[in-house]
Parts: sequence; structure tokens; C-alpha cells
Amino acid sequence: YYNINSTNFNRHTYDTLINCSNSSIFSSLDISQKASELSKDGEIRSLINQEIKKLTKEKRFVVVGRDVTTNKILLSADFETRLGRHVMQLVDENPQNILYDVITLKRTFDQVEELFTMIIMIKKDYNYYLDLSNWQLNTEVDEDAYVEAFPLLSDRIKFIQDLKNYYEARKTVFSRIERILPKEKDHESFDEIQEWRTTTLQGPKSGAKIALDKLEHYEKKLNG
Repeated sequence: YYNINSTNFNRHTYDTLINCSNSSIFSSLDISQKASELSKDGEIRSLINQEIKKLTKEKRFVVVGRDVTTNKILLSADFETRLGRHVMQLVDENPQNILYDVITLKRTFDQVEELFTMIIMIKKDYNYYLDLSNWQLNTEVDEDAYVEAFPLLSDRIKFIQDLKNYYEARKTVFSRIERILPKEKDHESFDEIQEWRTTTLQGPKSGAKIALDKLEHYEKKLNG
């Protein structure tokens, strides 16, 4: 909140805000919910309204919605512009609706988190990618693609689990193929089979295991 040390805020208001801050309720996206609790106090609500009038007059902040108990404030007009632009690139939906839903907590915390994750992803410039090795780039593209295809965390986790099942099945099929290969050294096609095992089978089989390991690592990050 704007300038809580201002003389416009009396001691009761100041103590209320400090107590809230000390209990860590302003962490993460909890601000809007606690703003609603604070604004139930008529005196605090009146002071907040006074501050809002000054802030909007100075065009330093943007008020995106109000109701009986709560004033929802977006803390930067410039931020709103940037967020709106990125959202338009990412989601086929009116960015103002997304912003309003975010502030009023109509969207889940997971959805809000994913929105900001996608914005951070888009803001990477070419210098970021130039520093990546081949395997790092592959991992980066995979993880960004998961977010692009499945913005909601719950959907992405389900997809990763399904994909893990797929690569487990690939490993099973490769092992089944390997088991039917003749292993006797006196087999007429032994040399040909060994060469095929090395040049053709081992690559895809190892790839399935590597892909599964990466998915398990990524799943741990998601559940982190």
C-alpha cells in the first residue's frame, strides 16, 4: 500500500498494517484477500479511498475494480500495459478480464502462477539462448513447450505422467525386441545382429531412458 508512514494514516491503521505484515500475510498473492479484510474497517476503508483518489489522479496506479468491501489496485500502469501485451500473445482472451480475475482471485493461484511463468518465458532474449549447450537447449525447449501447450499446472502434471507412461512402454517394447534377438555366437546372423543392436537399437532404447529420466526430474520440479 502507498506510503503507510503518511500522516494520513492514523496509529490504528498503521498498527493494523504492521501486524498484518509481521504475520507474513502479504506474501505471494495473498494481498488482495487481506486487503478485503482490512477494508471492512470503515476508517481504514475511508483512508484507502483517499489514497486511491490521489494515486489515480497522479496516474501512478490503476484501479481495476471495486466492491463494497474491497478496493483492488494494480500497482503499476506500465506493468498493466506489459502484462496485457504478453497475455494477448499467450491467451485467446481479453487481457482486461484476466487482470480483473487475477486481482479478484477468481482464478486459482496455480493459474496466476502459470500466467506469470509464461510471461517470464517470453521475456528471455537471444543472449540467454546463446549460453545454452545442445542438451540444455533441448531441455529448455521441452519445458517451455510444456508450459505453452498446458498453461495450467494440473494439466501439465497429468501430461507429464502420461508421457512417462509412454516412455516406460517404449522401454518395455525395446527390451522385448532385444530379448528375441538370437544371442548364440554360432548363429549365422550373429555379427549382423550385433551390428544392428549397436547401430540401430541402442540409440532409440537409450533415448527412451534419457527421456524418462528428464521427465522424472521435471516432475519433481513441478511438485517441488
